[in-house]
Amino acid sequence: MKDKFISRGMLLLGAMLTLVFLMPFSSLTAQQTPESNEQMLGLGDEITDSLEPGERTHYTLNIEDTAEPFDIVLFSTVDSVMNISDGEGLRIRTVNYMRGYGYEVFTWEPGDTMPVEIVVYYIGNSTEEYTLSILPTELPISEEPVPGEQVKRWAEFAVEDNGSSETVTLPYLLYTPEDYDKNQQYPFILFMHGAGEIGPRLDILKDQVIPKLIEDGEDYPFIIASPQLNYGQFWDEEPDLVANFIVQLQSEFPIDPDRIYITGLSLGGSGAWHFALAYPEVPAAVVSMAGFYNYGSDAAPSNICDVASIPFWVVHGGQDEIVPLAWEQSLVDALTECGGEAQFTIYPDANHDQTFERGFAEPALYAWLLEQHR
Repeated sequence: MKDKFISRGMLLLGAMLTLVFLMPFSSLTAQQTPESNEQMLGLGDEITDSLEPGERTHYTLNIEDTAEPFDIVLFSTVDSVMNISDGEGLRIRTVNYMRGYGYEVFTWEPGDTMPVEIVVYYIGNSTEEYTLSILPTELPISEEPVPGEQVKRWAEFAVEDNGSSETVTLPYLLYTPEDYDKNQQYPFILFMHGAGEIGPRLDILKDQVIPKLIEDGEDYPFIIASPQLNYGQFWDEEPDLVANFIVQLQSEFPIDPDRIYITGLSLGGSGAWHFALAYPEVPAAVVSMAGFYNYGSDAAPSNICDVASIPFWVVHGGQDEIVPLAWEQSLVDALTECGGEAQFTIYPDANHDQTFERGFAEPALYAWLLEQHR
C-alpha cells in the first residue's frame, strides 16, 4: 500500500483534489442530474472515478434520517486538498494537505450540517482515480484475540498532560501468534503507520505492510499491535500516547517487557525515532523505514546519544521522493558517532513506498528482532 505524507507548513505540490460542501438536496439514492452533472449520494454508496484536467464532478449528500454516525471517506492517488463547507460557504472541516496515495476520513455525527455538496476536481495534469465512500462509522467494540489472526480493538487509557489527566481511546489491530497462550510471554512489535493511513477506519491499516502481510496469511511469533491515529494527530507529537498504550497492552496481554520492538514507516518512522528518544528505557530495538526526525530537515536531535544503547535497523530508498535519504542518513551518522548500533539498509532504486514494502517483507528483519533483548 502506498503512503502519503501530510506536512504542517509544507507547500502543496502537484495535483490537487478539492471537496467543497455547499448545496441542499434531499434524495438518499445515487442518481445522475444531467443539467448540473450532479450525483446524489446515500449511506453505503461508493464511487470510483477519474477526471480530466479542469473537469469537475458534483456529488450531493443528504443523510438526515439516521441516528448513527457515518464516515465520508476519500481515497486519492494524487496530491489533494479537501474542504467541507455548509450551505453558506462556511468552512466546517479542512484537510490542508493530502499528498499522494492515501485516505482521509471525516466522521459525521447525527445533527451535523446536512445536506452538503461535494465538488471533486484536480488542479494540474493528473487523470488518476479517486474513490469517494459514505460508510457507517465503525463501532468501538473490541474483538477477542484469535490466535493466528488480526482483530480490531479499542484501547482506553489515561494520558497525563500538563498536570491533568485525559482519557483517550485508541483503535488498533491486534495479532496474536498461532500458539498463543496467555500464560506464556511473547515478544511484542508496535507498528506505526504512515500519514496515508490516518483513521478513524481500521480497515485502512490492512493495506499497509505488517497488517497486510498478516491478512495475506503470514504467521509471526510476536504479539503485534498496529494503532491508528485520528485526523490531526502525528506520531512525532505523541510519544506519551504511545507509551501509555504500551502500558495498557501490558496489563491485558503477556508481553515480554525485555522484548518490545518499536517500528514504523514514513510518519511512523518519525514516531519511532521520537518515541525512542523520549522513552529510551522501553525498546529492545527500533526499526524505521523511510523515516525522519523533523520533516524537511536533516538535522539530528541534540539528545541523539540517549539512544546509543538501542539497536536500530534503518531502511531508506535512494529514490525516495517524499522523504529524501539525507534526512535519515544524518540520524544514522549521528547515532554511529555516539557509538550506537545502527544497521542501515539502502535500496538505491527504491522510491518512498517501495522502501517499506520491500523492507517489511524481508524475513531477516524479524529474525534480527528476535535476537534483540533489553
